[in-house]
Amino acid sequence: MPEKTKPWQFVISGKHRLLDAFFAVDQYTVSHEQFDGAMSPERSILVFERGDAVAALLYDPERRVVIAVNQFRLPTHEKGRGRGWLIEAVAGMIPVDAEGKAKEAPLQSLIREVQEETGYQLTHATPISTFFSSPGGSTELIYLFFAEVRATDKTSEGGGLPTDGEDIEIVEFPVEDFFQRLTAGEFEDPKLIIAGQWFMARRAAMLAPAETDEVDTRTFKAKLNARQVVGIKTGNIKATKDVDVWVNSENTDMMMDRFFGRSVSATIR
Repeated sequence: MPEKTKPWQFVISGKHRLLDAFFAVDQYTVSHEQFDGAMSPERSILVFERGDAVAALLYDPERRVVIAVNQFRLPTHEKGRGRGWLIEAVAGMIPVDAEGKAKEAPLQSLIREVQEETGYQLTHATPISTFFSSPGGSTELIYLFFAEVRATDKTSEGGGLPTDGEDIEIVEFPVEDFFQRLTAGEFEDPKLIIAGQWFMARRAAMLAPAETDEVDTRTFKAKLNARQVVGIKTGNIKATKDVDVWVNSENTDMMMDRFFGRSVSATIR
């Protein structure tokens, strides 16, 4: 039986611009191929044309802090925890010409936005993902990056451009606090959440011990109970399967570290 082909055809029979301001809204009349092979009835769809954007999660490895921004976002005032103010990844629009074509490459726009909002001068950024912010109604494509910055990269105060009405607070989180807030669901900006999850997974992989099954064990009989054994194990913690109680000298507060931490107890957990 031949493999069923996926829908790929569509017909735009009408387009009318309803709003042409800083952003634009177009009304389309469209019909598209359905999964059963038939064409759908024509229907009217509104599309929000807002251009594409760049965003980045910034991290200072020397101070071990994640750098984000906080600013007023009116659409969030009724539903957001910040009553209008939102902690976000550094972000901005890619400028376009009169024909709607991008005037800068995504990395160029990111370098400019990071400089304007935080005062850091980027020299390199690692692409994380490219995704649509709201594909049901908007054409916006977001280019998401990760970038390391250091104190020596700070060349201005940042805070945004007052001429554009920007009033931006630079927010710093110790990296472990950032991960804790991220896993607790405290952030509401999808760019910050996606980049934060990527960074947490990448960092955990970098700090993971080498994968080996080699474990060296030295055991001693406990005097109070001969059925119990006190021992010292060296090697890969992840390969250890026969331990009921762990004694870990690194902690003095009798608490296990969070699972994404760098400690021995985090790996045990």
